Amino acid sequence: MRRSRDHDKPGERPPRRRPLYSRDRAILDQAVNIAAAKKPFNAGGSFSTYKATVKAEAIAHHRRILASCITNAIGPTIVIEALRELGTGGV
Repeated sequence: MRRSRDHDKPGERPPRRRPLYSRDRAILDQAVNIAAAKKPFNAGGSFSTYKATVKAEAIAHHRRILASCITNAIGPTIVIEALRELGTGGV
């Protein structure tokens, strides 16, 4: 019987992989969107366009966290403060 690198005994199941949590997905989405904004900037685009895109992504990211806080009954005061600093008025 063929053995896998993930486990030692024949017939033993390999360890389960950790599922992709929504927090991990949000961080991945944020990184992908910022990388997409960087491409035109690196190709000669304006810094103000890049800055606006990064700010919009930060706002979207904090709004996702705020929705999660409300869903899970966690105090969202820090997230609301971060949204105020980003210029949205806390919403």
